[in-house]
Amino acid sequence: LDKYFESQLVSQYPKTLVVEEKEDPLREVVKGKYVSCASLKLAYGNQYPIKTHKDGKDGGVLNASVLGFLGKLEPHESAFIQIIVKAPGSQEHAQAAIRATMSSNQQTEKGIKQEKNPFASFVSEKLASPLLEADIRLVLATTDKKQAKERLKELAGTFGVYTKSESNNFVPQMITDWGKRGFFRQVVLRQFRAFRKPLKLNLDELASL
Repeated sequence: LDKYFESQLVSQYPKTLVVEEKEDPLREVVKGKYVSCASLKLAYGNQYPIKTHKDGKDGGVLNASVLGFLGKLEPHESAFIQIIVKAPGSQEHAQAAIRATMSSNQQTEKGIKQEKNPFASFVSEKLASPLLEADIRLVLATTDKKQAKERLKELAGTFGVYTKSESNNFVPQMITDWGKRGFFRQVVLRQFRAFRKPLKLNLDELASL
C-alpha cells in the first residue's frame, strides 16, 4: 500500500520528495507542551461514502482547508494527522457486510417484506473500489491547555470539507485526559486500538484524504 499512496501523493504534488525518517519525530513534536487528541469517525456508519475528489467539478484537491490550517500554526503550536491503514481480513466479507445494508426485511401483516434502502445508490458508490480499514488520529500541542483543546476542535472542523450531502461526514471523538496516554502510545506504535472498530474507507476516499 505504501507505493500506492506515495504515487497518489506525487500525482497531486509532483515536486514532493518522499523520504524515510531515521528517527520517529512524533514525540519531539509534542515534547514540553499540552496535548489534545481526537480520532475521526463516520457519522452514519461505514456503508455511506464521504465526498471524494471525484465529486468536485474540477477534480480539485479537497484537503486544502486541512493544509491551510497546518500552514498557519503559530510558532508555539504543533500538530499532526495520522492515518493508519490495513487490508481487511477478507475483502469479500467486508463488501458483503456493506452490501447487506442496501435492503432490509420488514415485518408486515402479510409476512416479511424486503424493502430497498432509499440511499442504496450511495452504498453502491461506496463499493465501487476496494475497501480498507483505517483509523484517523488528530494531535495538537501548544503551551496552553485550554487553547490546545480549542485548536484541536478547529483542526477537526477542517474535515467538514469531506461532508457529502445526504450521505456521510466525519465527526471528531475527543480523547479524555485519562485516555490520552494509552491513545498516544498507539499513535507512536502505529497500532489500531483493540476495542474500537476501524473505519471502512474505499481507495477513492483514502486517496482524497
